[in-house]
Amino acid sequence: SPVLTVIRREADRQPTLANLERARDLLGVKPDQAQIKIRIGRPAEEIVSEATAGKYDLLIIGKAAAPGLLARFMGSTTVQVAEHAPGIVAIASGKISPVRRILVCDSG
Repeated sequence: SPVLTVIRREADRQPTLANLERARDLLGVKPDQAQIKIRIGRPAEEIVSEATAGKYDLLIIGKAAAPGLLARFMGSTTVQVAEHAPGIVAIASGKISPVRRILVCDSG
């Protein structure tokens, strides 16, 4: 499964790659189990494009506050992705920590 992030400019690629590798390690995922993908552009557009192109069954995105006046009109990246991505979108919130166990729930 890939791990995706979106950057605004090419100069951000190396520090971003280092951060993603640290996050992958924190989650306890081996390098061969999670491909790192970096796209350049507007986050919501690039995430939806990747989700569409990759035909993913499930997209997990972090919940983040949308600061500023522009975000109030356009909506946060999380909201835009949830509204436009194909398939299921799961929104994760809370403190970042190693993931050891996952519970998948069905309402009935």
